[in-house]
Amino acid sequence: MKFVAALNSLNTPWIAIVVILIGMVFDIACKHAGIAADAATGVIGAGIGLLTGQALSNKRQEQEQVVPAAPKPTAA
Repeated sequence: MKFVAALNSLNTPWIAIVVILIGMVFDIACKHAGIAADAATGVIGAGIGLLTGQALSNKRQEQEQVVPAAPKPTAA
């Protein structure tokens, strides 16, 4: 759990991609050795979760930076 929290503090896309790649290599190694790949699937899921969180965070920041248009004056 501390490892995932540490990864979440490193909020860069390349860390998430590295985590996904490690999970893929781990998955291949598990299948080659005939071991259940549940842990590898969890690592890949964690990497995807990191990317998803970063995408949502970036989207929220972009939405907050959008300045609404000034209202048009109405004729009295």
